[in-house]
Amino acid sequence: MFHIIPLTVINQGFWRLNRLLLPVVLCLVVFVGIMGGGAPHSPGLVASMAMVAALAWLLPAFLVCFHVLVAKLFDGLLRRVPWSRAEVSWPGLLLAAVLVVILGNVWVDDLYQFHRGDYTLSAVALCLDVGGMVAVVMAGGGQRGR
Repeated sequence: MFHIIPLTVINQGFWRLNRLLLPVVLCLVVFVGIMGGGAPHSPGLVASMAMVAALAWLLPAFLVCFHVLVAKLFDGLLRRVPWSRAEVSWPGLLLAAVLVVILGNVWVDDLYQFHRGDYTLSAVALCLDVGGMVAVVMAGGGQRGR
């Protein structure tokens, strides 16, 4: 039996981690915004802070949504979790993490690591991605599924 995670746990965990990390993220936004706003060809302080804030808050939200959508698609196609249930499985989330790392390699460095045969950075990225999803689930109260 695969461990099933309700989407409410993932949602609660995401928002709890956002509230917990808010002071650190605000300091990061201010610091990078000031440093970027002071550069000779910068768009200005407000635009730099807006870009950093968008990256700091929208990227994690996008990644969590992408993990949930890929996991739900995987679980639905393989009939692990019925389509009508608001739940995903750990194997689906792991597949989504692998897909995020592969898409990151395609988008960021045009498969440079794969051409060289060095997968160290990809392994680290996969560990960080899986660790992030585990942190989201644990912050949401852990596994409360079947």
